[in-house]
Amino acid sequence: MASGQRVELLEEIVFTYEFKNRRPIELLDLTGSLLAIGEQYRSFMRRTAGVYFEDDYRLYVRQVRTGSIIADLVSFATQTQMLAPFAPFIIQFTKELSDWFEFFKGVKDARDIKQLLVGTTKKDLQQVSQIVEPAAKDSGSAINLTAHSGGVIYVQTLVSSVEANAIQNGLRRQMDAIPVPLTGIQQDQVLYWYQMRADHTAEAGDKAVIERLSKRPVKVIFSSDAVKREMIDKPDNPFRKLYVVDVDVTEVGGKPVLYRILNVKTEFDRDDDDE
Repeated sequence: MASGQRVELLEEIVFTYEFKNRRPIELLDLTGSLLAIGEQYRSFMRRTAGVYFEDDYRLYVRQVRTGSIIADLVSFATQTQMLAPFAPFIIQFTKELSDWFEFFKGVKDARDIKQLLVGTTKKDLQQVSQIVEPAAKDSGSAINLTAHSGGVIYVQTLVSSVEANAIQNGLRRQMDAIPVPLTGIQQDQVLYWYQMRADHTAEAGDKAVIERLSKRPVKVIFSSDAVKREMIDKPDNPFRKLYVVDVDVTEVGGKPVLYRILNVKTEFDRDDDDE
């Protein structure tokens, strides 16, 4: 058999998505919910499958059944992946989603999901919120997620519309608590000098403050000698000026440690109260 040919595992674990709706659901909400599940599954596999992970690990819709909105999702592996402990992955993934829901419903303590919280991004939390969006919008509805094989249910988690709203509120609070990463280009930042060397070629000792990013003085370098000249080759005292700059920020430990000034857009005088 060719190594790229897909084969279904002998012990097929099915992930069933059931939305017990009370009113018609907007197509974008349904597809968004399923898409978020697919993205979170791939993210889960990257973290969990280790050497067995390949880019084609995805969930596929096997069938859509009537009786609410019911979709059976299955995962396939290439032949080289059949040696992996593959079947438990969907079970573990469903358990992880259940843990998120239980935590944001207030049932689980942070200590119970501390491993999940490590490295969680706003995108991850937004996708968890998107999964329960259909139930949050439809009063009296519910989403039921189940990992099963035949008649054996391994994990089942049910989220009512009231719980979906509570989960989304908890997710918003968690997202607000995640600091926005500063590393990278930050445009239109107001900078003032803390100390500066007059020598165009000197960089040691140049420090400036961008209060929006950090209250502390941070080491400064320049993208070119011309950029530095634009700041200091003027009769006005640069320490009495505010500069609007584009800056490339480097962080260490969540704090900026280096500003690389890319461009000076404008400048204006500092008020006496600013000094």
